[in-house]
Amino acid sequence: CSLFYECTEHRQYLLATCHSNIAGIRIKMGEIPEALKSLDRAYQTQSEVLEESHPALIATMKNLGCVHISRGDGYRALYYLRKALKVELAMKGMQSEDVAVTIYNIGLAHFQNDNYERAIRRYEQSLDIRLNVLGERHPMVAMVVKSMGQAYFAQNENERALKYFQKALEIENGYFKESEMHLQPAVTKFYMAKILVKENLFQQALGLYKQAASTFSYRLGENPYTQEALDGQRLCQLKMTNSLKIDF
Repeated sequence: CSLFYECTEHRQYLLATCHSNIAGIRIKMGEIPEALKSLDRAYQTQSEVLEESHPALIATMKNLGCVHISRGDGYRALYYLRKALKVELAMKGMQSEDVAVTIYNIGLAHFQNDNYERAIRRYEQSLDIRLNVLGERHPMVAMVVKSMGQAYFAQNENERALKYFQKALEIENGYFKESEMHLQPAVTKFYMAKILVKENLFQQALGLYKQAASTFSYRLGENPYTQEALDGQRLCQLKMTNSLKIDF
């Protein structure tokens, strides 16, 4: 009986691993609903045969959280991410990049739910860990700083948001080569441009929109980000032209 149980348990573990691998493939293919089904199956099976501290089960919970965030379901994401964080904290303590990732994703879930203050508190926790673990010039630090800017921007705290975006861009410019046209700095410039438009600083915004649009077009092709950056360029050019006519 013991041998039969061990064999059955092993088969279930392999089955869960297959579901998890299939989910990863579907995510890369953009088939998010199907990926979610595969992750649900993996989680159900892993929960039956694995200890809650098993890395595979923790990874599945974190992946479920991320997929639910991508679907706009922050509340469901929080369920899995909080479970994962509880186990990770017990195993690794606070000073771990894995813990920082989970806390950051919890912040994203709160942001998804329009709970911006809660999101900022989680971002701050993640930032503290990453500064200690990775150092202040790491792009993952810039990512958290940028997310804090987005949370303040969502609350119409434009001046405060701009300071965070500027800090994020400073880190990214020191890490990424401009000639490589990385997406991270482009996204930061994109959000900075949106703030500058709100402040009627159209010439500064235009330069940032142009740089962002160039990278988005190169990296993403036809994409909502690309289109919005191009629309931002046209808006700035129109506002600047109208301003010249009024001055004349």
